[in-house]
Amino acid sequence: EDFKGRLLGLLAGAFRDMSAALALSLLDPKLSFSDAETQASVQAGVVVPRADGSPIDAYDLKRLQAYSNNLVDYHMILDLLPPLAACYFRGKIPATLSYAQAAILLCMGLQRRELGEVEAALNLPSNQVLALFSKAIRKLYQHLRSAKEAELERALPVVTLRNAPALAPHAVDVDEELDEAARTVREEIKAKYLQVEDLGQYAIAGNDDDFAAATGGKLPSSGGMLQVAAPGGKKKADEAPMYKKDKAGKQGKKERGGGRDGRPSKKPKK
Repeated sequence: EDFKGRLLGLLAGAFRDMSAALALSLLDPKLSFSDAETQASVQAGVVVPRADGSPIDAYDLKRLQAYSNNLVDYHMILDLLPPLAACYFRGKIPATLSYAQAAILLCMGLQRRELGEVEAALNLPSNQVLALFSKAIRKLYQHLRSAKEAELERALPVVTLRNAPALAPHAVDVDEELDEAARTVREEIKAKYLQVEDLGQYAIAGNDDDFAAATGGKLPSSGGMLQVAAPGGKKKADEAPMYKKDKAGKQGKKERGGGRDGRPSKKPKK
């Protein structure tokens, strides 16, 4: 750590012209981090000190956010590159970067080279250098923002309800309860509107011997009818008076005459 700290300080002076590949091999930074390592760093908090010892503030984060959203030029954040690069290569900002992104961050942040010098040192066009640099800054900003949000969340007071009853979960799931209620409603509808009528009055009570006697041992002709005596051989009590009344009415009409209104018809005299 002591060697790495002294090398980081000399890269902006005596080792400014050192190749990025050699500087990275000497620093040997960790470029890939797991989610667990990232979350642990977020919960622990990240402090990025400036040259004067003061940490970067909310205004600095707003500038990093503006550059990450392509709203300002990279010149707006040049003063933040040295402290960001120093913290990253010390392992205090566990953001996963590619080798090219780390080399560009080293050249612009630690060696403080201009964009043209970085192009010549890495043999890359300016648009590709700026694209890789923008992605690296965006990753660093996202980590710093997550750490700041976690810090603010820890500072919020914890609200607890006094004398609040303990809420126990339902023994039956809500979906199961709704399904049971739906089944109950369907059964009630079936019982109310889908009752099977009593069809016993239309049942044929005859047996094989009765049918054989009715047909005389022969098959009935097409469209023919069979008559089988009802059980007991008597009509129902409520049917007999109706038949008699109807028969009596017909006889009365015959006696009174053949007119439609019951009056005797008058034949014209010859």
